Amino acid sequence: MILKGLRNCSFNQGFFGIITIAPPLFILLFLSFVTAVLGFFILPQMAIAIAISIFIFAATILWTLKLSKVPSAIWKALWGMPLFVWKQILALFKMGNPDKNFKHSEHTRDLTIDEVLGNDSK
Repeated sequence: MILKGLRNCSFNQGFFGIITIAPPLFILLFLSFVTAVLGFFILPQMAIAIAISIFIFAATILWTLKLSKVPSAIWKALWGMPLFVWKQILALFKMGNPDKNFKHSEHTRDLTIDEVLGNDSK
Protein backbone atom coordinates (compact mmCIF):
# COMPACT_ATOMS: atom_id res chain seq x y z
CA MET A 1 0.00 0.00 0.00
CA ILE A 2 2.91 2.33 0.73
CA LEU A 3 4.43 1.73 -2.71
CA LYS A 4 1.02 2.12 -4.32
CA GLY A 5 0.63 5.46 -2.55
CA LEU A 6 4.03 6.56 -3.82
CA ARG A 7 3.23 5.48 -7.40
CA ASN A 8 -0.15 7.25 -7.34
CA CYS A 9 1.23 10.27 -5.47
CA SER A 10 -1.52 9.66 -2.91
CA PHE A 11 -0.70 10.76 0.62
CA ASN A 12 -3.76 8.92 1.97
CA GLN A 13 -2.71 5.56 0.49
CA GLY A 14 0.87 5.95 1.71
CA PHE A 15 -0.21 7.05 5.18
CA PHE A 16 -2.69 4.17 5.40
CA GLY A 17 0.11 1.77 4.44
CA ILE A 18 2.35 3.12 7.20
CA ILE A 19 -0.39 2.92 9.83
CA THR A 20 -1.42 -0.56 8.67
CA ILE A 21 2.02 -2.03 9.20
CA ALA A 22 1.98 -0.47 12.68
CA PRO A 23 5.67 0.29 13.07
CA PRO A 24 7.03 0.66 16.58
CA LEU A 25 6.92 4.14 18.08
CA PHE A 26 10.68 4.60 17.90
CA ILE A 27 10.57 4.15 14.12
CA LEU A 28 7.71 6.63 13.82
CA LEU A 29 9.64 9.06 16.00
CA PHE A 30 12.77 8.61 13.87
CA LEU A 31 10.78 9.15 10.66
CA SER A 32 9.18 12.25 12.19
CA PHE A 33 12.64 13.61 12.98
CA VAL A 34 13.83 12.91 9.41
CA THR A 35 10.68 14.56 8.05
CA ALA A 36 11.27 17.64 10.21
CA VAL A 37 14.88 17.94 9.05
CA LEU A 38 13.94 17.55 5.38
CA GLY A 39 10.98 19.85 5.88
CA PHE A 40 13.24 22.76 6.82
CA PHE A 41 14.39 22.80 3.19
CA ILE A 42 10.93 22.36 1.68
CA LEU A 43 8.32 23.93 3.98
CA PRO A 44 9.88 25.46 7.10
CA GLN A 45 6.54 26.20 8.80
CA MET A 46 5.51 22.55 8.67
CA ALA A 47 8.96 21.46 9.85
CA ILE A 48 8.64 23.72 12.87
CA ALA A 49 5.22 22.22 13.64
CA ILE A 50 6.67 18.70 13.39
CA ALA A 51 9.64 19.63 15.59
CA ILE A 52 7.30 21.10 18.22
CA SER A 53 5.19 17.92 18.07
CA ILE A 54 8.28 15.76 18.60
CA PHE A 55 9.29 17.94 21.55
CA ILE A 56 5.82 17.67 23.12
CA PHE A 57 5.82 13.89 22.61
CA ALA A 58 9.24 13.52 24.28
CA ALA A 59 8.33 15.93 27.07
CA THR A 60 5.15 13.97 27.78
CA ILE A 61 7.12 10.75 28.16
CA LEU A 62 9.69 12.40 30.43
CA TRP A 63 6.99 14.07 32.53
CA THR A 64 5.19 10.74 32.91
CA LEU A 65 8.43 9.12 34.09
CA LYS A 66 8.98 11.93 36.57
CA LEU A 67 5.45 11.68 37.96
CA SER A 68 5.81 7.89 38.20
CA LYS A 69 9.00 8.32 40.24
CA VAL A 70 10.90 5.72 38.23
CA PRO A 71 14.26 4.45 39.55
CA SER A 72 17.43 6.26 38.59
CA ALA A 73 18.45 3.30 36.40
CA ILE A 74 15.61 4.21 34.02
CA TRP A 75 16.84 7.80 33.77
CA LYS A 76 20.37 6.56 33.04
CA ALA A 77 19.06 4.17 30.39
CA LEU A 78 17.38 7.03 28.50
CA TRP A 79 20.79 8.29 27.37
CA GLY A 80 21.22 5.08 25.37
CA MET A 81 17.91 5.46 23.52
CA PRO A 82 19.31 7.18 20.39
CA LEU A 83 21.84 4.37 19.93
CA PHE A 84 19.12 1.77 20.52
CA VAL A 85 16.86 3.38 17.90
CA TRP A 86 19.71 3.57 15.40
CA LYS A 87 20.60 -0.11 15.89
CA GLN A 88 16.94 -1.12 15.53
CA ILE A 89 16.65 0.76 12.23
CA LEU A 90 19.86 -0.84 10.93
CA ALA A 91 18.57 -4.26 11.98
CA LEU A 92 15.29 -3.58 10.17
CA PHE A 93 17.15 -3.04 6.89
CA LYS A 94 19.36 -6.12 7.43
CA MET A 95 16.41 -8.40 8.17
CA GLY A 96 15.73 -9.40 4.56
CA ASN A 97 12.87 -11.71 3.71
CA PRO A 98 11.05 -12.76 6.90
CA ASP A 99 9.58 -15.84 5.19
CA LYS A 100 13.10 -17.26 4.78
CA ASN A 101 14.76 -15.93 7.94
CA PHE A 102 12.34 -17.03 10.66
CA LYS A 103 12.14 -20.68 11.62
CA HIS A 104 8.67 -21.75 12.58
CA SER A 105 8.24 -24.14 15.47
CA GLU A 106 7.34 -27.73 14.74
CA HIS A 107 4.19 -29.08 16.35
CA THR A 108 4.89 -32.67 17.31
CA ARG A 109 2.12 -33.45 19.81
CA ASP A 110 -1.21 -32.20 21.09
CA LEU A 111 -1.71 -31.16 24.72
CA THR A 112 -4.81 -30.27 26.62
CA ILE A 113 -5.03 -27.26 28.89
CA ASP A 114 -5.00 -29.54 31.93
CA GLU A 115 -1.75 -31.16 30.78
CA VAL A 116 -0.12 -27.78 30.26
CA LEU A 117 -1.23 -26.56 33.67
CA GLY A 118 -0.15 -29.81 35.33
CA ASN A 119 -3.68 -30.73 36.44
CA ASP A 120 -3.42 -34.24 35.07
CA SER A 121 -6.31 -36.22 36.53
CA LYS A 122 -5.14 -39.59 35.21
